[in-house]
Amino acid sequence: MITFKEKDWSVLFLIIKDKEPLRGSAEGGTYTLEGDKLVFRHLYNLSGGHAVEGMAVSDLTMRARDPKIADVPAESCTIQVKDDVLTIFFPSGNQMTFRRSSGP
Repeated sequence: MITFKEKDWSVLFLIIKDKEPLRGSAEGGTYTLEGDKLVFRHLYNLSGGHAVEGMAVSDLTMRARDPKIADVPAESCTIQVKDDVLTIFFPSGNQMTFRRSSGP
């Protein structure tokens, strides 16, 4: 699930296999939108879990970055919006698709 406010975003995801949670992450920060480019600034992160394809095992970690510091990680993604569906194409080659749940 991803939530966008006027300038902020947050996402929660779990990787589940055979009804068993393997890995999870809660992240958030600020974003900018310019044309078809969505740039996430990663300020907050809570993550950890078992090894899954493409990701090594990770102990539970928490991080909060100062938004005034210039070296906050930024992730520039291409987006596609069609009707109520948003697809985000990440630099890693992954993509996530979301359907609007409420509001205009």
